Amino acid sequence: MDVPAIGKAKGLFEIFIPGVFLLLNFAWMLYCLQYQYGQSPALHYVNDNQTSVLYNSVKDNQILMGTIIIVFGYLAGVILWLLRADTPDSYSAGLRRILHCAPDAFYKEDFPYITSLGLIAQKRLPNEAYSFYSNCWKDRGSEPKNKYFFNYNKVLINAIDEKSAIEIYSHEALIRYLAAMFYALIFPLFLLVIVIFPLLVNIVIYMLDNILRFTLNSGLNFQFLSIVWDSPFVLSLIFLFLYLISIIILLWHFRYMRFKEVQTVFTATLINKEFIDRYLNCNDSEE
Repeated sequence: MDVPAIGKAKGLFEIFIPGVFLLLNFAWMLYCLQYQYGQSPALHYVNDNQTSVLYNSVKDNQILMGTIIIVFGYLAGVILWLLRADTPDSYSAGLRRILHCAPDAFYKEDFPYITSLGLIAQKRLPNEAYSFYSNCWKDRGSEPKNKYFFNYNKVLINAIDEKSAIEIYSHEALIRYLAAMFYALIFPLFLLVIVIFPLLVNIVIYMLDNILRFTLNSGLNFQFLSIVWDSPFVLSLIFLFLYLISIIILLWHFRYMRFKEVQTVFTATLINKEFIDRYLNCNDSEE
């Protein structure tokens, strides 16, 4: 029960997995740079055919390697976790807006989408839910990004309803994980472009050289083919493609997943409305 996991209190995997993923991508970039340039002052490369002294010392010491992965992976994960979820949220809304796959209010409103929640409550939920929304939540939508009210509700639920609090935290942890993975995919995307660009330049040079050789009726040089296949170029292209697809899929679903968290909090407050009416200062409780 105490094993850290996504959705559990203080779960490490919401932070650790994105951090390690980012760390591995940095390691891949260093490997690609080693292949391309043959030496790196930061890692003390000896020559083109030898790996660095630092790399060998880490590779041969599993305890040291594990310590580096845990320490720096968790540190990178914390940094990713500190980045705001509003950025992927806005990109998700923009993607939906471009493809016209969501109502106007849904992709134009900021988190916690109180106005959009009202539309759902009015059209899709029982009258009791919409009545509760009108009395307790509706007026809070006039303030942009009213996260204070939303977090206030989460704290109230956490104090009185343990099962609902666990469900709410599970949604929140998933959103944190998705936001961290968004940044953990974006940063390596730029790193891969940095890695791929010099290889593309070399390929273009060899192709132009072959065109010139063909024009002059001299022997063609197919060395560039071996350079491409023997280098990390193809694998980097595959990573680049997979990361782009992953980012698009993540953004496509991100706002809906975040909106599901809002609906869960709203439902939990509805279930416990008899207790928290006085804390929400609902209109019906004042009459």
